[in-house]
Amino acid sequence: MDTYTAIINPMSGGGKNAGRWIKARRLFAAAGAQVVEIFSDGPGNARKIVFEKASEGERRFMAAGGDGTLNEVLSGIMDYVSSDASAKASDFYLAVVPAGSGNDWIKSHAVPSNVEGSVELVMAGKYSQQDVVKVSSSKGDLWMVNVAGAGFDADICRRVNALKAMGSAGKMIYLKALIWQLGNMKSPEVEVIADGRQVFSGRFFSLSAGTGKYSGGGMRQTPDADPRDGLTDVTIIPMRVFPRIFLHVWKLYSAGFQTIPHIIPLKCRTLELIPLSGAQVSFEVDGEDAGDLPARLEVWPDRINVLCGL
Repeated sequence: MDTYTAIINPMSGGGKNAGRWIKARRLFAAAGAQVVEIFSDGPGNARKIVFEKASEGERRFMAAGGDGTLNEVLSGIMDYVSSDASAKASDFYLAVVPAGSGNDWIKSHAVPSNVEGSVELVMAGKYSQQDVVKVSSSKGDLWMVNVAGAGFDADICRRVNALKAMGSAGKMIYLKALIWQLGNMKSPEVEVIADGRQVFSGRFFSLSAGTGKYSGGGMRQTPDADPRDGLTDVTIIPMRVFPRIFLHVWKLYSAGFQTIPHIIPLKCRTLELIPLSGAQVSFEVDGEDAGDLPARLEVWPDRINVLCGL
């Protein structure tokens, strides 16, 4: 087995990841795996570490944590790929030992949520290629490996992160945040341009754009997303749909979500989100605060290899 550089976030899962990683370490050692451990010590640290290691020639990485840790590791890889004309995303392998509150990315790739199952999958060397999306926002160049959102979706993200900062953990914090935001919703105006064509302009409730199917602790706002089709799936919810969302909120967790009338689903390679009338519209990428709109998303021309149980 090739050597992995494992980036461990000990605070993932409400601080429970340290214990999970000790278990994973024992399993890898028993299987004879070569794993170099590096513990991240704060937001953005993992991204810098991975960039440095990629610059030194490392090509196999493992994210031990939640979706935020996975995004940071992916971002470090892609920062390097975009800075070196000779590097390709397909040169890299990205594994995961999940330990977050939501663990949404793994659901699209059939990666087990338990330590034993994920370690076994890593040892089996099962990988599939996945699209990566470059995101330009008020926080600079970012990278997306799962789902980004604007409006209500991003407001939930900020609320969830605030709850985590107060010590909350578990999947219920996503539902709590959703319920809270329903009572404190906004109605901003936005223009949406997909592959150079305007597809929406007006007041909207929420917008999701993803290569993965799941976000927000299991919500399926992009249920038809294919991580390997070279496109980003987009779901726009105009404000006039809000009453139906409120009555059928359970559909956010089912594949039938897009059957609600007037919801706008589409696929594209490039996506531009532009706030109108001076609106301040929140934006998130893979569950992390990405500032406010405007933003541009573009599918990277090359795919990265990711752990996959399918």
